[in-house]
Amino acid sequence: MKKNITVWFNSPQVKILPRSHMPWGKCESYHVYVAKNSAEGVQVSFMAPEERSDLSIEIIGAGERGVKVELLRELYVSCAGAEHPDPVMFDEGKFDLEKNKNLTYLINFVTDENSSAGKHTLTMVLREGGEIYGEYEITLTVWNFSIDRTSPMDTS
Repeated sequence: MKKNITVWFNSPQVKILPRSHMPWGKCESYHVYVAKNSAEGVQVSFMAPEERSDLSIEIIGAGERGVKVELLRELYVSCAGAEHPDPVMFDEGKFDLEKNKNLTYLINFVTDENSSAGKHTLTMVLREGGEIYGEYEITLTVWNFSIDRTSPMDTS
């Protein structure tokens, strides 16, 4: 197994274009902050200099803390002659890589009022052909307060 897949994390607010290569620097771990009864996320991108197949990701350590993990694959749409990431679709975390083209997932951490508050270390495991390619750390801090979902939040 060649060790030439580039993996990096980024804020969900950043649009990762299909051919941009770590446009804001390499980040091999990430810290997510979330309130109880809420959701926050992180993007993880993959790129390789050749086609790769039978890849998968899994997040380990969230369930026992009362945190649900949603994997959302970012799809590219053509707009004015260029590809842009826009729709995100629920996905099982299994994928292939095209040569020199990013593939990005939005990993959402969803909490409820019973999620364990505190700082938790989670692991994202990347597998290729069922074998572990690499393990990457995601720190999740669940704040010890809950968002009230019964009343709407208005903005001015």
